[in-house]
Amino acid sequence: MRTVMVKPKIMRKLIQLLFLTLIIFFSCSKKIEIKKLDIIKYEINLSLDTLKKSLIIESKIIINKPDSLKAITFLFSDLAIIESLKQNNQEIKKYSHKNDTLRIDSISDNKIVLYVNYTLPLDSFENNGNITLTRPMRWCPFIYDDISSLSTTIKLPDDYIAFSSGKRLESELKANIYQTSNEINAGLPIIISKKDYYHNSTKHIGNLNINFHFHTNDSILVKSIINECVKTVDFCNEYIGDYNKEQLTFIEFPNAFYCQSLETFLLAGDGFVKYFKYPGMGFWVSHETIHQWIGSGYFVTIHKDNNLRWFIEESLTEYIRYQFIEEQYGKDSLQGQLEWAIDTYYKEIEGSEQDITIAQNEPKRVVYVIGPLIYHWIRIQIGDKKWQQFIRKLYSENYGTIINYQIFKETLFKYTNEKTIKKYEKWVQNKGIPNEIEKMVRP
Repeated sequence: MRTVMVKPKIMRKLIQLLFLTLIIFFSCSKKIEIKKLDIIKYEINLSLDTLKKSLIIESKIIINKPDSLKAITFLFSDLAIIESLKQNNQEIKKYSHKNDTLRIDSISDNKIVLYVNYTLPLDSFENNGNITLTRPMRWCPFIYDDISSLSTTIKLPDDYIAFSSGKRLESELKANIYQTSNEINAGLPIIISKKDYYHNSTKHIGNLNINFHFHTNDSILVKSIINECVKTVDFCNEYIGDYNKEQLTFIEFPNAFYCQSLETFLLAGDGFVKYFKYPGMGFWVSHETIHQWIGSGYFVTIHKDNNLRWFIEESLTEYIRYQFIEEQYGKDSLQGQLEWAIDTYYKEIEGSEQDITIAQNEPKRVVYVIGPLIYHWIRIQIGDKKWQQFIRKLYSENYGTIINYQIFKETLFKYTNEKTIKKYEKWVQNKGIPNEIEKMVRP
């Protein structure tokens, strides 16, 4: 059995960059009040006009809303220039679009078909020749804490290609029209690039096709990342439950030092890609792949009742990564990860601005360092069999839905007792590593 060794200085640098990115990424999400508004489906038609240097978009949004809700507020980029706005084919004149929000007043119907026609300036979304559209950019009207179906039709010039979440459809239309369909959507990712930008390959795991798209020419690096992703998918299929889709896209994108795992779509910034070659720097591949089950298989509430959101999404994903390491390299490696977490807290976190409680629900390092230690303690309390049953049930019963802490807790309670739950609930309210956990790891 081999123990995974990590160089502290390199690990510290990458983790600091990771958490800085997470803070920036999640701070862009403003809270808006939504009263049970339900987006049923998006139908998006997008075309690229290279002469006018713009993206031309029509978003058809099918919505259910309660009688009591007279106005609808979306998150929507200030950069969008609205050409027309219609409700059930009737022009809407009373709306406001500012501060990255779109508010539509005097909505009377319960079921609404909203048509938003708009353009986006290409230079604001272009990156080294690529066009990257993701939810934090607010390129399409949306609300947090909602899932819907999504179909996209993307029309491009001859030398461009498009990548999106969901299943790629065989188009009967002319070439350079890309169509995808996604029954479960919460991320709205689209990447458009020149056709010669990416090197493409596919791996097959049962009925699942994993399509890899890399720009880097380092073939050894690419092979290593692909192998790590494939091994993680195999582990998750066996340990958590079979991946529920037939297609997963793994794509590198330029000038970025963050990763984002969306439903059926995993984006990896080129900064993370190049760091994979360093010893101990490959943790992000398995972590982001595991998110396809936790966080993008079932989703975790962002604004509605988001108590312990980071604990039930990020801390849990990171602990499952510990288990992946255990499965690959043995119990010595798991022990090494647990001890590394304790050392990291005392050497790098204690007394710093990162030293907060997990219950404060912020993207700080304690979520990724102390959170997994708490989950390991829970696993030891209930035993390996019940722990796996809990992880599998959380996935199988909630796939394609949004969960909150109450759902998480009720599921866990089926495999443990009130005493165990009260103990970890107390720990997440306090700073530092609980003595009981430290003694468990280092008797």
